[in-house]
Amino acid sequence: MAKITGDNETYLEHIWVNVAKREVKIMDNEGYDEIVTWEFSPDGVDGFTETLKHFREMVPEEQITYL
Repeated sequence: MAKITGDNETYLEHIWVNVAKREVKIMDNEGYDEIVTWEFSPDGVDGFTETLKHFREMVPEEQITYL
């Protein structure tokens, strides 16, 4: 997480991806989470696809759950 946020004490714990809803829930090691949702539009699909690509490149498989 430090590479992304600059925070050396907080790190990514897990990501849940709900493809049908175009929704991602990201949880850190302190138990805080954030839900991000993309629109059902051409721009939304582009952003969602790019985000998933980034996750696959940067996050270990065992930290991502696809719903």
